[in-house]
Amino acid sequence: MINYLSNPSLDIEEYEANMNLTYSIEFTDGKNYELIPNGSEEKVEFEDRFKYLELCIKERLCEADSQISMIKKGIRKMAKVPKPKLWPDGDIPYVIQKKLTNENEILKAI
Repeated sequence: MINYLSNPSLDIEEYEANMNLTYSIEFTDGKNYELIPNGSEEKVEFEDRFKYLELCIKERLCEADSQISMIKKGIRKMAKVPKPKLWPDGDIPYVIQKKLTNENEILKAI
């Protein structure tokens, strides 16, 4: 359909004879989706066919977003990957204290 509607040789008579589009599409799950409010009742005019194509492509690209999001959420729950730690618990204060002690010893020696 993209090739047909975007064909530069397509004229209004051929379009109106062959196409009866509304601003709605059927998703892969079989459900109809309206691209604009009341889209299933609004006919796509010849001069608006590129707007229709743009809306269709946008919706198709986002069709699986919610499913992908849920899959990611489920994987994160199942994997329970721990956050990386740069220092073992309790070692940061020790490292800082040791560094300060060494600097104080150097200052005292001067």
